[in-house]
Amino acid sequence: MSIEALSMVMNHSKATGSAKLVLLGIANHLGPDAHEGAWPSQRRLADYANMSERGVQKCVDKLVALGELRVKVASGHSRSQYKPNLYWVTVECSEDCDRSMSHHRVEPQYGQGGTPVPSGANAGTDRVEPQFVLTVREPEVKPKENLNQEIKLHNGELFDSFWDIYPRKENKPRARKEFDKAIKRVEFTILMAGAERYRDDPNRSAEYTMHPSTWLHNDSWENELLPDRKRKMTNAEQGALLAAQYRAEEQGQLESAGARNFELESEWGSMVRGVDDE
Repeated sequence: MSIEALSMVMNHSKATGSAKLVLLGIANHLGPDAHEGAWPSQRRLADYANMSERGVQKCVDKLVALGELRVKVASGHSRSQYKPNLYWVTVECSEDCDRSMSHHRVEPQYGQGGTPVPSGANAGTDRVEPQFVLTVREPEVKPKENLNQEIKLHNGELFDSFWDIYPRKENKPRARKEFDKAIKRVEFTILMAGAERYRDDPNRSAEYTMHPSTWLHNDSWENELLPDRKRKMTNAEQGALLAAQYRAEEQGQLESAGARNFELESEWGSMVRGVDDE
């Protein structure tokens, strides 16, 4: 936990409502070195703010647009194959902040000759509280002009991960359009789990594998495994089966002929015994 980061967010963040709760949740996971970032899962942030994971993603997009958060997709630390995002809080003190742990707002003070007094000095005392810098802020951007670009970049990285594992690589531009629509309807981790399940399905045939755009459009991540299909025999297997059937028929004919010969011999024996008796 970083007390400095929490205090910075509470006193200087311009975010409101759920977005600020999400930012506080991220700040709560920052360590002593804020430059290392934090990597809480979206599920944990959703629990903090009592909202859905999709709602968390929307709040993250707002915070990025405000310039108060920087995100690197799927770059956090995790033991599972699905890595959380890596976050950096980029909130800074305002000009009228005394840069203390309490972040008091003070009026500018000037000494002799109009020289400003350092903002860390408390009024009426010479004691200076410790100052700190949370992180190095990215160059200032205009939120309205860059919001769509940030969202496209974020979705592009997610789509690349999906494209890498999907078993059929056709019509990538159309698949990207369907992916951008799908990611608004389902969590990314659920979509990826469905794609991996479809890729590894033993009953999936390569020639009948859905196009990625069709798979996304139909919400196919909700599908179960395909039904078991009867495997088509190879030519060699069909030949072996016919040979076995022929041998069985031939053996049956021999057995029938043997039984008939036995009957004829029995009848002949009876006739011979009858003549002898007479």
